[in-house]
Amino acid sequence: MKTIVGIDTSYLEEIANGDEEFVLEMINLFAEQAPVDIAGLSSGISQKDWNGIYQHAHKLKYAIGSLGRDDLKEKLEEVEDLAKEEEGMEVIGEHFQTVKKEIQAILVQLT
Repeated sequence: MKTIVGIDTSYLEEIANGDEEFVLEMINLFAEQAPVDIAGLSSGISQKDWNGIYQHAHKLKYAIGSLGRDDLKEKLEEVEDLAKEEEGMEVIGEHFQTVKKEIQAILVQLT
């Protein structure tokens, strides 16, 4: 499997039990879904749609967590918590920019 800078596939490899095709499938699913959730999160932020922010942050959190990016997972957890409380739009925006930049750097390698 080719090395992808910015992710750690050891969790996926562990649950895949040696099935490299499964790992590749999960990475491809991330490559397809992450741009949709980034766009949805961006839209939610611009429209101050707290539920939309929460939903897209939630999906991204698990996807990026499965790729070993606990730093981004933690930012998305904070976004979820803030969206639930309907506060902290400035922090949400800052975390979004960080997460978006890092995910885009990963996606460039996958296309």
